[in-house]
Amino acid sequence: MFAPLKIFFRFISSLKLTVVLLTMGMILVFIGTIAQVKHGLWDAQTMFFRSIIAHWELDSGKMIPVFPGGYLLGWALFINLISAHVARFKMTWKKSGIFLTHIGLLMLLLGQFLTERLQVESHMRIEEGWSKNYSAAALEDELAVIDKSGAETFSYVSFPGAILKDYIENDKPVTHSNFPFEIRIKKWFANSEPLYSWQDRADAMQGPQGLGARLKIAERPVTKKMDDRNIPAAMVEVVGKDGDVIGEWLLSGWLADDGLAEAIRRDSGFGERYANLDAPQEFEYDGKTWEIALRTLRYYKGHEIYLHDFKHDRYLGTDKAKNFSSRITLNNPEKGEERELTIRMNEPLRYAGETYFQGSFEKTDKTTILQVVMNPAWLTPYVSCTLIGIGLCVQFGMSFMRFRDRSSGPKKGGDKAKASKEKGSKSQKAEPAPANANTKKGKS
Repeated sequence: MFAPLKIFFRFISSLKLTVVLLTMGMILVFIGTIAQVKHGLWDAQTMFFRSIIAHWELDSGKMIPVFPGGYLLGWALFINLISAHVARFKMTWKKSGIFLTHIGLLMLLLGQFLTERLQVESHMRIEEGWSKNYSAAALEDELAVIDKSGAETFSYVSFPGAILKDYIENDKPVTHSNFPFEIRIKKWFANSEPLYSWQDRADAMQGPQGLGARLKIAERPVTKKMDDRNIPAAMVEVVGKDGDVIGEWLLSGWLADDGLAEAIRRDSGFGERYANLDAPQEFEYDGKTWEIALRTLRYYKGHEIYLHDFKHDRYLGTDKAKNFSSRITLNNPEKGEERELTIRMNEPLRYAGETYFQGSFEKTDKTTILQVVMNPAWLTPYVSCTLIGIGLCVQFGMSFMRFRDRSSGPKKGGDKAKASKEKGSKSQKAEPAPANANTKKGKS
């Protein structure tokens, strides 16, 4: 191996580097925790832990690099652990416990990274007597352009929030080869709130047609609280191929999300006036029916879930929750599958690579909210923790056996040798000094 490679390998396999990386990891956790005060949990996780380099936002809005991010430290620790094994450990029976423990740690690091990159969390809100075949993301939004010309199915183009942000910042019209028009965003609110008929503000938007004609929406400061979310709104203009204006619509999650539309009907006190706020906003163009919506990002399924009954059990005489459960019917027409089952707090449904948990509910006790998690790496924590546990048991067990052997005294052969040696030493007696043959008796 060349000298520079030896130096590099010695560096990446150094135990001193392990200590430095672990120390930097603790510092990163501390900084990221402090940053949650200003940026909130989700933004702080993205800025510090889901990044190569952690950045800090100045008051001017400029981002400056301040520290290695979670991805960089995690991969550095992963490589350091493998290099240390190659450099120092030999696969022997005495080292098998340590080897299994380290394999478990490597799987734990790798599994966490895969979970961060591949896991998708969403929720499914279902009212009693209704069914749903999609779940919605909690923090992501999309501009959806839907072609409804099909008899039984529809196709749509989705522009997620990150892509839509680029169109807004660069003042570009939204276009795609699947639809023959362009969408111009005339006004945009990153977060918004509805205004009722007796309210008014200078910055409020109200559409000339569609659902937006019945509701005003005003801008609201962007929130970073865990128990709140941003609900964007936009005034858009749809322009045809020849430059002719097809129409102008007010789009918002308040007009597309069934839960938010229900909240407006409930809180306004004018249920009839604000009925069907989540109805589709459609128009005809080029011989087809189109729908546009600004809504939470949806994940459509090959099956649907029908809610029969939601139960919110309480302890007798108190309002303390005892159990939440949803009695549902799972229907998959493609597989000809239809079965009834119950999802409870600690009894989720696992189906088609997803897990459905009893996540939440609404105050009326007539609507369930299922948390839907798709995580291809969900088994890695269980496997890695099992390997770590087995490795520690093997290593401590072998150490205990060696300690027991040392403390139990010498072996039988050693006892006999010691006994014969003691016997021989006892049989030996001191001999008296011989008389001097040359001595003579003297006369008195």
